[in-house]
Amino acid sequence: MSRFAPVVPAHIALFMQGESIAEDILGGYHLLLAHDVVKHPSLYRRVYEEVRRRYEDSFIILDNSVVELGDAVGLSMMVEAAKIVKPDCIVIPDVMNDGAATRYRASEFGREYMRELHQDEELNELNIPLMGVIQGKHYDDWIESAFYYYCMPNVSYIGVPRVVTKAVGSRMPLLHSLLRHEYFQGVHLLGFSDNVLDDVCCARMPGVDGIDSAVPIRAALAGIPMTIDQPKDYGSRGHFWETSLEKVYRSVNAITDNVCLVRRWIGETK
Repeated sequence: MSRFAPVVPAHIALFMQGESIAEDILGGYHLLLAHDVVKHPSLYRRVYEEVRRRYEDSFIILDNSVVELGDAVGLSMMVEAAKIVKPDCIVIPDVMNDGAATRYRASEFGREYMRELHQDEELNELNIPLMGVIQGKHYDDWIESAFYYYCMPNVSYIGVPRVVTKAVGSRMPLLHSLLRHEYFQGVHLLGFSDNVLDDVCCARMPGVDGIDSAVPIRAALAGIPMTIDQPKDYGSRGHFWETSLEKVYRSVNAITDNVCLVRRWIGETK
């Protein structure tokens, strides 16, 4: 069963979490942005410690913020964020659409991470595995990246970004190859593409752990219901991260509807 990770700032996450699990629309599957975790440590710690308490099967991915910042954060910030939220995996720095540069960054990060594990007692005790991100411009490039990650120590998970859909129309062929060989402990879809139907179909593939996105929440705030089979412009992220709680409160029903709808689409709930 695939799961949906709503990508939201901590103040919206706290609102979505509610006072009890009966009110909770945040869920237990998450992707967090390292730079924002470091910026708001107490709030993230509060929200995601509660996630751990409520959900025995909780899973937290600590992302490198490359989409948001234009470049992945470095090891020191990833380690600082990891100590705050204690994730289940850390996303290795990647370079958008560039397989060779991503593989180089991955090898550098891998060496630095192993060195840090030996030097930092707290990080060593956490013993957090890594997630590699498939980047490149074509199928052979993506597969080369996958094999590269497979050969790296501590890489247990693989992330397939939405840019694959933009390049060839679907993530499905690449996912078939990754899932058939079972090289990794888990496979995650990074973000919604412009083809929501393909995103949903890919998320429902056996072996895919889940998909993350801010789109259902952003759409709800703009008064736009999610649709699965018609192309729709949900707008850019813009100032979404600074959305006031007053606006979130006014849109709570729409947020709930969109998030629950996406979860039903991917088979997380009925």
